Amino acid sequence: MERLRNRRTAVLLTIVVAVLATLVGVHRSVARASGDVEQLFYDGVYLESEGYTQQSINSQIEKMVSSALNMATLLQNNPALTNEVSAVIQARRLLYEAHSISDKSRVVADLKNAVSRLVAAASGMPEFSEPDWRTFEGASDFIDNTLAPAYNSKVDGFFQEQSFIAALIGRAAPEYY
Repeated sequence: MERLRNRRTAVLLTIVVAVLATLVGVHRSVARASGDVEQLFYDGVYLESEGYTQQSINSQIEKMVSSALNMATLLQNNPALTNEVSAVIQARRLLYEAHSISDKSRVVADLKNAVSRLVAAASGMPEFSEPDWRTFEGASDFIDNTLAPAYNSKVDGFFQEQSFIAALIGRAAPEYY
């Protein structure tokens, strides 16, 4: 108890408490900023120059998955396309199992390739009607991902502003798509 009355000990304790409080505050602030950037993947990015919030990458992925599943359903009974249909279904399953943004990005690329191979294999087959081909083209339309650059620029902004602090306190930065 006598040590706590010592001026040196009091100053040292004050400094330690101040440093710890600062680190906790910085950690919470960086964690919130990182979470805010990652949430843009699910909510969409507000484009100031355009004056609107663009569709989220996650919602575009969901539409792509739905279109790919519709296409696989239409083609699943064709024995010549069994491997391609299976690849689309497998990639879709892996996409639902992906939890991180970088994992989703990798699996979306696999789904895009599987859909492209399926469309190429099915093209020119006379048994498919015009509405079927519109469905295939719809699935292919969702394959072009033009939303990633806006999201990735927000991740770049986080890295420019806070990456050193995030690394210093051990907080993971938001993931690129």
